[in-house]
Amino acid sequence: MRKISLVLVFCLLLVVIVPVSAHAEGSATQDLYVLAVQLDYDAAVLTVREQVRYHNLTGDTLPNVVFEVTPAAFPGSFELGGATVDERPVEARLDGSVLEVPLPQPLAPGGQNTVTLDFTVNVPRQGDRFGVMNGVLALGNWFPILSVYRTTRLTDNGQPLGWSKHQHVNIGDPFFTNVATFDLTLTSSKPVSVAFPGRLVSKEENRWHIQAENVRDFALAISDRYETQSRTVDGVALSSFYLPGHESAGKQYLDAAANMLSWMDRAVMPYPYPSLTLAEIYGPTNFIIGQEYPGIIFLDQRASRLAGGVDSELVYLVNHEVAHMWFYGAVGNDQLYESWLDEGMATWLSLAYYRANNPDLFERLWRERVTANLDSSLQKLGVRPLNTGVYDYADEGYYDLIVYRRAAVFIEEMAQSMGLDNFTSALGRYAAIAKFKVATTTSLLDFMQGQTETSLNPLYTRYFSFQRYAPQDPPRVQLRAPERVTAGQLELGLSPQTGARYQVFLDDLPVPSQAQSGELVADVSAVPPGEYLVTVLLPGPDAAAQELVARVTIGTPSSPTSSPAPPGPGEAAGSNGSDSFPIPLPLFIAIDVVVLLGLGAGAFVVLRRTHRG
Repeated sequence: MRKISLVLVFCLLLVVIVPVSAHAEGSATQDLYVLAVQLDYDAAVLTVREQVRYHNLTGDTLPNVVFEVTPAAFPGSFELGGATVDERPVEARLDGSVLEVPLPQPLAPGGQNTVTLDFTVNVPRQGDRFGVMNGVLALGNWFPILSVYRTTRLTDNGQPLGWSKHQHVNIGDPFFTNVATFDLTLTSSKPVSVAFPGRLVSKEENRWHIQAENVRDFALAISDRYETQSRTVDGVALSSFYLPGHESAGKQYLDAAANMLSWMDRAVMPYPYPSLTLAEIYGPTNFIIGQEYPGIIFLDQRASRLAGGVDSELVYLVNHEVAHMWFYGAVGNDQLYESWLDEGMATWLSLAYYRANNPDLFERLWRERVTANLDSSLQKLGVRPLNTGVYDYADEGYYDLIVYRRAAVFIEEMAQSMGLDNFTSALGRYAAIAKFKVATTTSLLDFMQGQTETSLNPLYTRYFSFQRYAPQDPPRVQLRAPERVTAGQLELGLSPQTGARYQVFLDDLPVPSQAQSGELVADVSAVPPGEYLVTVLLPGPDAAAQELVARVTIGTPSSPTSSPAPPGPGEAAGSNGSDSFPIPLPLFIAIDVVVLLGLGAGAFVVLRRTHRG
C-alpha cells in the first residue's frame, strides 16, 4: 500500500494540469469531464487526474455528488488519491463501486462546481471489457462517472428519488449515465495505437488529445499490436482496429458496420456521432462478447473465427452493437432496471436489417437467434415481465432469455400490430425526440399507442407488470400547444382537474405553471432559446406515470435559435460573467410531435433540452 501510494504521488507530478476552461466546453448545461492520463503500458497502470464540471439540473439543493466507480468492483484495481471541490479538499467516501463526494457547501439548483479526483487504475489481468491480456488494454467503464439523479420521471421502475447508488454486478451492462462532453489527454510510456470515440484534436509522439460530445461514457482500446483499416460512410469516419492475422475479419467488421449504419440512417435517424470505431479485445473465456460504448465497439478477437457470409455470427454481432449506437447511445435508458429498452431493441433491429435487405434469410435467422427453444426455456425457468433488470437475475442465460429474446418477440408483435411501416416510422420519430436523453419504458409504450388506432394494452399486459395497461381500450387525450406564445407562456392544451397538482420542469428543473381560463399554462420566460423535449407525466393507477412526449423549439422571431455560451470557471450557470443571460421576448414554440394518451388524476410537465450532435 505504501509503495503504491508513493508511485501515485510521483506520477501525479507528471500530470499536466490544465484549467477546465482550456478544454472543450460542451453545451451550456452539459457536464464536462477533463481527463489527464499517464499510461504505463507494460504495467497496465493509469495515473489520472479527472476534473468534472457538474451542473445541478435536479431541482434540489445537493449536499453531495455521487459517482459510479466500476473499477473499484475489481480488487486492487482502483485507488483514490484525493478529491477536491472547487479546489477545496474534501473527504470522499468509497463504498463498493459507489463514490460519494461531499460538497463544502450545498449546491443550489442551477449552480455548478468542479470536482477533481486523483486516482490510479491497475487494469486487471483478464479478458473482458475492462482488462488487459496479451498486450491489449480494454478500457471500458474505467474511471469514476457521475451517477444519474432520479427525478419523478425516472421512478417508473420503483426506484427512489435522488442519486442512483447502485453496486456493480456481473450481469448485463450495469451502468446508467447521462450524456456529457469528454476531453482526454493521454500520454503513453511507449508507442501504441489508441482506438477511441469522438475526434482526434492532436497527436504528438506518444501523446493524444481526444474530444467527444453527447456521449454517455468514454471507452478506449490500446495496444502496440493493432493494425487498422478505415473508410468514410455517409459522412461518418469508420475505423477497424484488429490483431495481426485478422486482416480479413477487420475488413468484414468495417463492411458489416457500414451496411448496418447506412440502413439505420434511413430506417431510424441519422447516425448521432462523427465517427465509429471497432476494436478487437480479448474476451472472457466462457463466451464471445461484443460491447457497445458511444462511438466505439469492442469485439472479442475470437469473433474473427466467425467470419463468413452476410448471415454469419460476425455480421450479426456487429449489427447488434451498431444498433446500440442509436439505442443506448443516442436514446439512453436505465440499463439497471429497464435494460430491455436497448437490448431488446438492438436484437430486433439487428434482425430487421435482414428483413429489409436479405428477406430470404430473415425467417431462418429470426428462428435461430430469437425463438429457438424460447417457449420451452421460459416454461422451465419461468416467464418474467420485461420491466425487470440486472438485479433480478443470477445468471446471464436467464437474463438473455428475457431482456434480449423475449423483448425482441414483444417488439415484433408490437410492430405487426401497428403495421411494420407505421412502427418503423414511429420508432424514428421517437428516437429523434429522445435523442441524447433518457427514455423510459412508459414513454415508449405510450408514444407507440399514440401512433395507432389499435389498442396495444392487451399486448402490453402480456409483457409488462404495469397495472395501468389493464383496460382494454386506453383513454386518450391530446397534447396541444400553439406555434407561437407571448410573454413566454406555453399553453399545453390540457384542462386541469380540480385539486390535481401540476408541475412543469425544464430539463427536470421546475418552472412555474398554473391554470389560466381552464387551461394549463407553463411560464417559460426564463428558458433560453433552443430545442427542447416536452414531456407530460400522467400518474396512472400504479406508481408508473403515463407520458406524452413532443419536440419543442423555443426561439425569437428576429434571431436564429442559439444557446448562451457556457460559463467560465467561477461563473454561475446562466451568467455571462457579470449579468444574467437576457431572454428576448416574445418567444415562439413549435411543437413537432403530438401523442394521444389517457389523462389520469394529475399531470406533470417536463421540458428537456435537446443537445445538438
